[in-house]
Amino acid sequence: MMQILPNAAEIAAGVSDYDDHLHQLRVGLRRLRTGLKILGLQHIYLSESNIAVLANLFSKLGLYRDANFLSEKLSPALQRVKAPPMELIQHVDFSHPADIIKNTSVQLLLADLMLMLTQFKTHLGDEKTLKVKIIGLLDHLLGVTKKIANRYLEVGDESRHDLRKKLKRLRYTLKFSKDICKVSDYKKYLRELGRVAEILGDYNDVCVALEKVNDLVDVDKNTLFAQGWLAAEKDRLLVASYKALEKFYRLKKVW
Repeated sequence: MMQILPNAAEIAAGVSDYDDHLHQLRVGLRRLRTGLKILGLQHIYLSESNIAVLANLFSKLGLYRDANFLSEKLSPALQRVKAPPMELIQHVDFSHPADIIKNTSVQLLLADLMLMLTQFKTHLGDEKTLKVKIIGLLDHLLGVTKKIANRYLEVGDESRHDLRKKLKRLRYTLKFSKDICKVSDYKKYLRELGRVAEILGDYNDVCVALEKVNDLVDVDKNTLFAQGWLAAEKDRLLVASYKALEKFYRLKKVW
C-alpha cells in the first residue's frame, strides 16, 4: 500500500508525466495480489466485489502498458532496422488513468484495503503455523511452474503467459518470505528468478504486439514488415526463455 497509494494519488492529481507512476502502481498492485494470497492462508480475505474491482483495475491499467511497448520499444527497434513508415498504434479512446483511479469503486477498494491494514495483524495467528503454510505455497508454485516449464516448447502462448504470472507470484512470495529462506543462496535465487520473469515478459510483449500488428495488415501493408520482424523475434525469445527456465530450475530451492 505504501507503493500503491502515493503513485495512485499522483496520477489522480493530474500529473502530466505519469508513466513511471503508472509502472510503479502496477507493480504495487501485483505485489498486493500476491500478498492477498498469503493472507488468504490465514482466512483473511477481500470481498468478492473488491477482488473483481482489483482485477478490473489491473486489466485497464495494463492497456497503457501494451501501448507503451508499441510506441517506446517496438517503433524505435523497427526504425533501427530501417523499416518502412507505419502507424502501429490505433487511436483507441482509453480512459485516462486518473479517471480510472478516481472511480468510486476503486476509491472504496483503496479504503477497504487501508481498513484491512489496521486489522489484519491481530488475525495472523501463530507464526510457526503461518511459516508452514507459506512453505507449502512456495512448494506448490514451484511444482506447478516446473511442470509447465518442462513442456514450455510444446504448450501454447496462453500457458506460457500463465507460467509467467505464476513465476511472478513465486518471486513476490519469496520477497515477502525472506526470513524463512537460506540467506546465503537467497539473492542468487531471486536474481535468477527475476531474469526468467524479465525474458518471459519480453516474450509476452512480442506476442501481444504481434497480435495487434496482425489486425493492422489489411489497413497498412507496411505493417507486414513489422509482422515478419516480430515473428522472428518471437522465435528467438522462445528459445532464449526456455534456456533461462532450464537454468533456473537447476537451482536448489532456498526455503
